[in-house]
Amino acid sequence: MRNSTRLAVVGAALAAVSFGSAANAATTASATATAEILSTLAIVNNTGLRFGTIAVNGAGSATVGGDGSTSCSASLVCAGTRAPASYTITGSDTVGVALTVPTTNATLTYVGWLGGGAAPTMTVSGFNAYFPTGTTLVGGTTTVQVGGVLAVAAAQAAGTYSGSFDVSVEYQ
Repeated sequence: MRNSTRLAVVGAALAAVSFGSAANAATTASATATAEILSTLAIVNNTGLRFGTIAVNGAGSATVGGDGSTSCSASLVCAGTRAPASYTITGSDTVGVALTVPTTNATLTYVGWLGGGAAPTMTVSGFNAYFPTGTTLVGGTTTVQVGGVLAVAAAQAAGTYSGSFDVSVEYQ
């Protein structure tokens, strides 16, 4: 009986040591979870896209680049104020943004058309963006300019034309 008692004591001791060893082999580590919430991104139109005054001697195009460059087909005489649309973007400081310009044509329609039938139209295509101060929101703001190409028909009706187009901005 002594041997069986000794065996029981030795078995219990071995079991205690083996449980203790397993518990000592386990370890725990912690990690920190973080998140940064960006300010709401906003875009405001300051000025519209201006193609100026155009005299038509045949079909052609007038171009105003996002960078402010201008050109006019030989069949057109372009004068007056020609400038890209200007926008101010605001949001979180030191974060980059990207602008999406239309990939389809915008229609300009004759304002106050009194003639018969549908009002005459022209189209703007080739929209392009230029960030004169860069795409990063320095101080939480940046500016962007948008240009395009106006298609003018050979017999375009004289008058004022107007239309609109949408741009969108997102964080990068």
